[in-house]
Amino acid sequence: MLPFFFAGLFDGDGYVGRVNNYNRASIISTKEILLFLQNYLLNNFEVTKTKLQKATNNKENVWKLLLY
Repeated sequence: MLPFFFAGLFDGDGYVGRVNNYNRASIISTKEILLFLQNYLLNNFEVTKTKLQKATNNKENVWKLLLY
């Protein structure tokens, strides 16, 4: 069931692309969900580098998870 949740989250507010000749992906959600997702990806997939940052100053709990 968890993969379907992640797919829906990514479909709603995710990005995959190429920036400066590097592959990038990002997802925007609440900090709590992104911390869970970050931990899950680092422990279960070949994801080695992530960064969690505020997505906007206008809203308190809107964060972005970057995958490198």
